[in-house]
Amino acid sequence: MAPSAIYAIGYFFSLLVFALGVGCAWPEYIERRKASEVRSALYVALALASSGELCIWWVGAVRPWVMLLAMFCTWWGAFDAFLRYPTVHEIYSPFAFKQTILLAAKLAAYIMGLRTAQRSMTMLVGVMFGCLFTPLILWLLALPIGEVVSSQPTHDVVDVDILVQVWRVLVNPTDRATFRLLWRARVRRLALQAAQVVPSLHNLLLRLDPSLERALKGAREL
Repeated sequence: MAPSAIYAIGYFFSLLVFALGVGCAWPEYIERRKASEVRSALYVALALASSGELCIWWVGAVRPWVMLLAMFCTWWGAFDAFLRYPTVHEIYSPFAFKQTILLAAKLAAYIMGLRTAQRSMTMLVGVMFGCLFTPLILWLLALPIGEVVSSQPTHDVVDVDILVQVWRVLVNPTDRATFRLLWRARVRRLALQAAQVVPSLHNLLLRLDPSLERALKGAREL
């Protein structure tokens, strides 16, 4: 079978999985889950996409500077957006402008940074769908656009740019203490959600943090 036919079949099945997952399973998931659980799922999707990008760099398909720029754009762009979920911003807000610029910069970096032997539409389309657009599409679909409460951040969401948060943590002891408490709560929540999915993690989590015993007992009963 010709390589072009193999690529065509691969893309067909990839688009099929994308359509079934994003178009069918994801909307049903976000309707049944809390905002914190949807945020955790977005983190997982972003981690998988970033792992795919690292694999592309590992096999030598892109130049090293592309990966450095891509990781920075992911951290300041998608990761910052997921941290603030489910807060909704106006389409003409500085937040939306920043996201657009970072996505464009990341895409341009991949276009210019693909090595000569790998500069093909196949590689570019794969990166675009698998690593660039999929996490953002999941995030956009999950946003409670149109709901009255969507513009009001929840108690565990800080609607501040991540660069500003980092600066405040570095220079302000009070913000540093608040940051530790917030992320401790988020890590504990992620651990409990992971234990619900994989019950065998209960003993490991108890060794790492004995204070989780009561919460894990409640999760086991559910």
